[in-house]
Amino acid sequence: MSQRTARYREALAVPEFRVLWIAQAQSRIGDQLAKVALALLVFDRTSSPALTTLVYALTFLPPLLTAPLLAGLADRYSRRTVMVVIELLRASLIGSMAVPALPLPVVAVLLVAATCPQPLFSAARSAALPNVLEGERYPVGMSIMTSTNGLAQVLGFTAGGAFVAFFGSPHLVLAVDAATFLLSAALLRWGLRPHRPLVAPDAAGPAARGGFALAGIALIAKDRKLLGLASLVWIFSASTWRRRLWRRRTRTRSGPVRRRSGCSWPRTWSAW
Repeated sequence: MSQRTARYREALAVPEFRVLWIAQAQSRIGDQLAKVALALLVFDRTSSPALTTLVYALTFLPPLLTAPLLAGLADRYSRRTVMVVIELLRASLIGSMAVPALPLPVVAVLLVAATCPQPLFSAARSAALPNVLEGERYPVGMSIMTSTNGLAQVLGFTAGGAFVAFFGSPHLVLAVDAATFLLSAALLRWGLRPHRPLVAPDAAGPAARGGFALAGIALIAKDRKLLGLASLVWIFSASTWRRRLWRRRTRTRSGPVRRRSGCSWPRTWSAW
């Protein structure tokens, strides 16, 4: 006799899952708002499609480097603590970027610093989710998270362009993004249990005491099947974002459009 498949409402009925879901959704929308705001801010100051593309790329490239170095920290500390600390850190960095007089090189450095911890947050959330949703509710919860993530990206990009067009201030959009991180930190702190790792760091061997950073890379490199799968994912991701970045660069060459608010953005801002 086959097992009954869990329904969406059964996953959403779990309070801790709702906290993770809402925190992810509103934070992801804030991320997309910030990406649009940063791109338009750089183009408004420099009128350079190349610099605009570079700043946009900085929102994606750092996590590729920090993922194998930081993700292991999620198995050393409480999942909740890791997520809350990262959200507070990103809130402070994005909030600093909202200062209007900040030089662009400083903005770029803050942007890299804000995107680097992203893999650690994802690792902690993924590690906590099986404890939040048990049995058949787990795959249902994962599907909700995945679909929400895609929908939030679309809504965030659309709302970001409209928000800047209406208010005429990319800095205000960055401040809104910082507020979403603060809200996410509050939801996680008071709506989630600690979800500590099952194995204590001292009992997990050398990998947990300091060798965790390269342990995952070594494991993948030793297994040809894992290496092949990982290579396919990396190649696909690189080619996808290369096309997207090239499309952004060519579209911004059409030049800025000035509104009465004084802010400029590319004529094809809706494509973001």
